[in-house]
Amino acid sequence: YVGVGDGGQAVCVVPRGAPEGVEQTLDRDFSLVLGRPVRFRLFASAGFRPERAGDLVVDEELAELPPLQTVISGEGTAPVRLKAVLTEIGTLEVFCEGAQRWKLEFQLRGEARESGGVSQLPRNIDAAREQLQIVFGSDLWGVLWAGAQKRRRSPDHERMFLSLCGFLLRPGFGAPLDSWRVEQAWTLFSQGLTHHKESAAWAAWWVLWRRIAAGLPDEAHLALFEAIAPHLKPAPKQRVANPAKKAPGLGIDEMVRLLGALERLPVDRKIEAGAWLLERLSAGRAPGVAWALGRLGARIPVAGAAHYAVPPEVASEWLARLLALDFGAVEDAPFAIAQIARRSGDRARDLDEETRERAAARLERSAAPEDWALSIREARALGEKDEQRVFGEALPLGLHLAA
Repeated sequence: YVGVGDGGQAVCVVPRGAPEGVEQTLDRDFSLVLGRPVRFRLFASAGFRPERAGDLVVDEELAELPPLQTVISGEGTAPVRLKAVLTEIGTLEVFCEGAQRWKLEFQLRGEARESGGVSQLPRNIDAAREQLQIVFGSDLWGVLWAGAQKRRRSPDHERMFLSLCGFLLRPGFGAPLDSWRVEQAWTLFSQGLTHHKESAAWAAWWVLWRRIAAGLPDEAHLALFEAIAPHLKPAPKQRVANPAKKAPGLGIDEMVRLLGALERLPVDRKIEAGAWLLERLSAGRAPGVAWALGRLGARIPVAGAAHYAVPPEVASEWLARLLALDFGAVEDAPFAIAQIARRSGDRARDLDEETRERAAARLERSAAPEDWALSIREARALGEKDEQRVFGEALPLGLHLAA
């Protein structure tokens, strides 16, 4: 079974008992995410199950295996059909076939499975990683920053430098000297991207600013907004520059996610940006749009003051649009609802009780975590997994059901 979307579902790719070497074809349409880091969740059943290739199941009923994390070349998304085969050497090969053919390979047995499973890691591994990051992470940034000018050597140098810079500084506050480090990193913005014809470099550029946005000042949030606004603002319907010319790969999906992290924008700009995101949602599947809308409409900013929150009446309108969505098609919708309807304890920011109860009930009927509905009914602190979602650090799934 391979996970699809974030709705708690998995699709059967090879039924139990299927012979090795025989290709299984799934009669179902999927959408494959291209050009960005993604993960493919893999599951297995402990006993007999009646599913056939292409059947959907709830992933809670299955045992999760180590995921595959990768970047598939291309940009945006691609419609695909799946074929899968269990090989004689113990690998599961999944082929995503559309305009091109992509191959995913999962190791199911042998040494890779015994040593690579998440269950084999020590229980306190996350705490150990956190301590290592606190002690060494910022100092590593100093070493990296000393070679900042060397990033211009090649597209790969620049992409890796930007990626590491954001990784070591995220979330932009909380450690000694973070404000100074973020101030130094911000000088890169005026210098711009050197290898501006490379889509991967553009994606890394916007990811850097999203990762440290919480530590940037108001004027930096406004400057980033003005940089991405021309690319995200809906174009007038009558304007058709050259329909045959493909737009450059400027990392639009990452721009959308960056927009959601700009919580220190003036309220009127936030409302304007929210309208753009709602239009993108109406146009069809749009990666990261619901997540960004949830961040812009959040009742409790991550690092900003309460006056940055959009008014409750605006947030209620956004919430109504999100509640009407198909959660299976827009996997970030439940998280966005939880952020916008979350109870802060401040009457000036909180939505009315009837609206919040409607949102909580909708989440309870879906596969959303129980804490999300509770956070709407009572003021609660974010859990660790939700903090990762807020900062956009969790890798998105690479495979989705086609709308």
